[in-house]
Amino acid sequence: MSTVRFLSRAGAAGLIIGLCLVVGIRADTARAQSALDYGARVSAVSSTVTDRLAGITNPLWGVAVAAYAQKTLTGPISARLEFAYNPRGVRQEVLGVAADGLLERAEAETRLHYLSVPAFVTAGWSLGESPVSAYVFLGPRIDVLVGRESGTFSFPDEEVPADLADRYSTITLGASGGVGIGVNIGDVMITAEALQHRDITAPVDEGGTRTSLTLDPLRNVARAISLGVRW
Repeated sequence: MSTVRFLSRAGAAGLIIGLCLVVGIRADTARAQSALDYGARVSAVSSTVTDRLAGITNPLWGVAVAAYAQKTLTGPISARLEFAYNPRGVRQEVLGVAADGLLERAEAETRLHYLSVPAFVTAGWSLGESPVSAYVFLGPRIDVLVGRESGTFSFPDEEVPADLADRYSTITLGASGGVGIGVNIGDVMITAEALQHRDITAPVDEGGTRTSLTLDPLRNVARAISLGVRW
């Protein structure tokens, strides 16, 4: 558990350093009138993994944070590169048979901690003369697993480890996309975004057989709603 805490703190520290670097680059390039914008956002994330796990799988909630730089390419098209902490996980619910023959129900949670680097292409448009604009974004993502915790199924007669976290790959490739709305307030824009994340490479070793590519929508799936600021 101490290793998980250390890795989680290291991830948070890395995110802070990344944000500081973004701000520093902004200061260094401001004089050159660069077409770069910068932003940060906080997201509420609901995620689950349904890769033929035992029992019923339910989503877990977590909080993600991200910092990014965005550059206008042409007209309404921009490129955005993020550095983010993204939580993932799953809650498993299984049934067991007690000594008296009755069914028992138990739950266990597996939580995963990723540092992610998504790269988005965005397309946006303004809503007339109002300060409100809308945009869509889509792109690939690489996730690096930096911490994992797996719970225990607590039955009245025994406790059974979920034994799931160690099956996850260190690196997973995926794709993310979503829609957003921005409101200009002076020199900054307040943003609200709805995102969805899906894995492309299989995140879990399934009984010694790993599928290299999958388009199965019931893999590692996450949905998020975020609030942020861009300047």
